Amino acid sequence: MKEYKKFALIEFLIYSIVSSYALLSQYFAEVGFSSSQIGILMSLMPINSLITNPLYFRIAEKKGKVFILRVLILPTIFFLWLVFLSKGFLHKLIFMAFLTFFLPGIIPMAESLAIEKIPSYGKVRLWGTVGFLVSAFSLGILVRFSFVFIFLWMTSILALIFVTFRNVRDTSVSIERRERTRVPGSFLLILLFVILGISSNYFNFVFLPVLFKLRNYDVSLAGVTISLMTTTEILFLIFSERILRFMGTRLLFNSGLLVIGLRLLLVPLLKNPLSAMLIQFLHGWTYIVIYYAVMQMIQSELPLKSRTIARTLFWMTLQGFAPITGSSLGGFLSEAIGISQTYYLLGTATLTSAFVFFLLQRKL
Repeated sequence: MKEYKKFALIEFLIYSIVSSYALLSQYFAEVGFSSSQIGILMSLMPINSLITNPLYFRIAEKKGKVFILRVLILPTIFFLWLVFLSKGFLHKLIFMAFLTFFLPGIIPMAESLAIEKIPSYGKVRLWGTVGFLVSAFSLGILVRFSFVFIFLWMTSILALIFVTFRNVRDTSVSIERRERTRVPGSFLLILLFVILGISSNYFNFVFLPVLFKLRNYDVSLAGVTISLMTTTEILFLIFSERILRFMGTRLLFNSGLLVIGLRLLLVPLLKNPLSAMLIQFLHGWTYIVIYYAVMQMIQSELPLKSRTIARTLFWMTLQGFAPITGSSLGGFLSEAIGISQTYYLLGTATLTSAFVFFLLQRKL
């Protein structure tokens, strides 16, 4: 029980960081940067994660996940404040590059430890969603007074993570380091479905406010919707273990793809902001379902010697490939054929992938 409470707190804290980091785009807008400049600054995280995840997981094999996690926190705090204190786009770009070199490694390390140490991972991960919501709500109020609260909040959370991990015992790394080998080809194929599903989901997250604006809806409603739809993850996480036993990892994963595709197809069909908001509450069976299913595949179905590489590739997909594809390809398609048509295209592609996965799942 003591270990459960400790990791519940850790999950709460690390997803508070995720929520507060997203608000940096608003800070950059406040200091006068253009949309393209903000896009460049916010793209550094997914780009750097493609480099840092292999690096940090490799170091963690030798030194342990707790060690690398605590090492990452101090430079993260240092460069976070340099971003705030620096003036001009170029200086902030340089310090953001350093910040996003260290920050992406914190969540994968913490999550990997949680699923290795806590049998009831879904119930622990539930506190991550709560932390995300508390952070979003609190900072939504605080930034009305000053954007410095983003930096104070993140610093406090990072310091708490550092202190909390002081008494966390690391998992054994000797066997995995000695026998590390490639992941099965079937898992690599599953990651291709992950990229398509999460990229499509990310497109909706990024471009929903744009769609609201084009339809002359109140754009603030899109922001409220994005915040509220995170609450829908809670119900799944409460019953995640029972759902997993009933459906299994493959069927659960496939259902996540199916709902992502369905939501994308429904969004442009809706004719008023209320219905558009309500359909977003399908979110509780999209990202979190795919994430949970794949994490369970890695932990329970892959041999120990393959797990480090599998987790590395999975986090490269979540933090790197999917956001880059969802935002850049989604933006290109939206300009070429329109946002509504892009919703239809990605929805159809994701539903098709769900059907293909259903046919292949016995072989995967």
